[in-house]
Amino acid sequence: MKKTIWKALIYIISLVALQLLAGKIPISSYFYKMVLSAGVVMFVCSPVVFKLMSLKGGSLYFGVYSILVCVIYTAMGFWYVGLYMLAAGILGALLMRSSQSEFKRQLLGWTVYSGLFTGMSILPVWCFWEDYSAKALANGMTAEHLQTYYDYYTSIPMLAAIVTVAAGFGCVGMILSRAVLDKKKP
Repeated sequence: MKKTIWKALIYIISLVALQLLAGKIPISSYFYKMVLSAGVVMFVCSPVVFKLMSLKGGSLYFGVYSILVCVIYTAMGFWYVGLYMLAAGILGALLMRSSQSEFKRQLLGWTVYSGLFTGMSILPVWCFWEDYSAKALANGMTAEHLQTYYDYYTSIPMLAAIVTVAAGFGCVGMILSRAVLDKKKP
């Protein structure tokens, strides 16, 4: 039992670190930053989630990860993103628990969570723009970058593309993770 908890803790910390690092890749393309980056983060995190979900009680540990993400965003001053990510994580964890076969439920839960992951960028634009833009400008974001951010996340076709890319990358990442990491397969 203790060994499983330590493994889960290592996976959870790795997952948070990967999300923070993969999200900070210094690429100057707005298209990458606005459309592809969430998908890349979900793809890169897929192997860690696959290993986390292979542990007994994996969906519970995914819930713990969601609480940690909530605390981090709240500590950064973005309580609304923290609460959103907590809700998205709990939904993902519940879906990972309630489907029919083990891998199918992991795939469903991670794909849904991957699509919802983009909400941490969409929510500030749609619901808390004044607060977010003031903090972003105070922290050094340029007005041009902020306007581009706003333009991408208020366009319905772009939102559909962004969510689809993130969900698709997460799904493909989980399928590839299973192909590479699953020792139970023949």
